[in-house]
Amino acid sequence: MKQNDKKIFGGINGLKALSCFGIIAMHILANTQLAVTGLLKEVIMSWTQLVYLFLILSAFGMCCGYFSRFQAQKIDINFFYKRRYSKMLPFFMFLVLIAIIIEHTKFSLYEGLIELTLLFGLLPNNNLGVLGVSWTLGVIFVFYFLFPFFTYLLADKTRAWISFIVTLGINYLCTIYFFSDKFVASNFVARHTFIYCTPFFMLGGILFLYKEKILVLVRKLGILFLSFCCLVTVLYYIIPDHFIGINIFIFKQLVILTLWLLYAIGSDSKILNSKVLKLFSNISMEMYLAQMIVFRIIQRLNLLYVLGNGLLSFVFIFVIEIIGLVAFIEGYKWFVVQFSKIFKIRKLSI
Repeated sequence: MKQNDKKIFGGINGLKALSCFGIIAMHILANTQLAVTGLLKEVIMSWTQLVYLFLILSAFGMCCGYFSRFQAQKIDINFFYKRRYSKMLPFFMFLVLIAIIIEHTKFSLYEGLIELTLLFGLLPNNNLGVLGVSWTLGVIFVFYFLFPFFTYLLADKTRAWISFIVTLGINYLCTIYFFSDKFVASNFVARHTFIYCTPFFMLGGILFLYKEKILVLVRKLGILFLSFCCLVTVLYYIIPDHFIGINIFIFKQLVILTLWLLYAIGSDSKILNSKVLKLFSNISMEMYLAQMIVFRIIQRLNLLYVLGNGLLSFVFIFVIEIIGLVAFIEGYKWFVVQFSKIFKIRKLSI
């Protein structure tokens, strides 16, 4: 997002950070034998759907930064794509290399090499296992590649809404037909594909088009809007994913994520706008990508069950993983700085 948008829509930072925490918590529970059961387990495991929020925010943020420039034809396309690679590839490459060393198999090498191109979102089955969670980055980079076309769809609000409806239709057809055994492999995961995720990107763009109106509306309603979001969240867990034989899962996701994003856009909440959450938001993608590597380190240090097998242990693992992720990312930054210094010294000496 542009600098002024970061100030106006600061609540998005908090929502992004909290979503990242939720995804990390879900992966901890999914990869351990902790005795967290019942409604709490159901809620935590449902946080896997927060990855869709990352997709919506990616579209919203890209529009804040580049939509007007593309429309005015004041964008250097070389700079645009170079920026996309330079922003994420170095850290991602670092993670992939670590994962390849840990796995040390030819299959991890094959998968790692194609992941380093950042083109793996174009694979027929974007279900690579080197990092386990990198599919999101693959889908997001396909969106980056298509962003110029995306701005065309958003140039007119009517066209944007029609495009959104079309993407919903495509998503539904994929669910009931094109992602069946007739077309895909047995280990195929629907949400790992860009075409399945297009409604979320379109939604992010549409929210961008109405961002000023959203801000005014949400701040006018205040606590009433927050209460409505909480009520719908409760209903989200009550309403089944199928209604009269129709899969409404995607619509449930769109509604719940849209409401909370609307609140984040218009909210002046001290929590969502806090400096702490803003700091975590700035490294949220890095935390998301590195989470399984740090988790495996915690696992190999035999720290998963030192406090038992219950909720206390779950909280302990979560806290040390967050600390470990911050240390890992900061350590990477330190390494890059030191490497750059050495590189500059050698360059000057040549």
